Amino acid sequence: STILVNNTSILNNGSALSIENSNNVIVDNNNCSFNRGGLDIADSINVTIKNNYCVENNFSSGIVLSGVNDSRVINNNSTKNQFDGIRIYDCSNISVSSNIVLNNTQTGIYLVVDVNDSDILYNTLKYSGSYGVKLGTNVNYTMVFNNTFISNNNSQVQAYDSGLNNNFTNNYWDDWTS
Repeated sequence: STILVNNTSILNNGSALSIENSNNVIVDNNNCSFNRGGLDIADSINVTIKNNYCVENNFSSGIVLSGVNDSRVINNNSTKNQFDGIRIYDCSNISVSSNIVLNNTQTGIYLVVDVNDSDILYNTLKYSGSYGVKLGTNVNYTMVFNNTFISNNNSQVQAYDSGLNNNFTNNYWDDWTS
């Protein structure tokens, strides 16, 4: 069966929404702002996180996936969170696309560790305190394609890759010089 969380405004002292050990989940059109954390999804398969507003979560990231496979993060706004806009670890086959990720204290989109066969596509990444996109240890076979990078990391290096066989292609970099 499918779990649907739709059109809800969530305000509490923990994460706005935590889902664990679930399959076929749709989290659509929710306001998950001004909490300790935004959306936390763990140990689940076939999750779609779309059209959510995760802003100013003060002790965590806007959207966190851990132990999640075969899932999508689409068309969300993750802005001004204390840590990362979108944080992913121990996952495979994740597509992160068409998100607006602005003014997060640390990284815009951070694939932390043990993430494989994933895509980061068509996202707008602006003004992150650290990198716009960071691919950490054992992050392999990830395509970073057609994203917009503007003034991340104090206009220093805007992306970082310590994995293997990852590909950054056709991205816009506001600080690119030929």
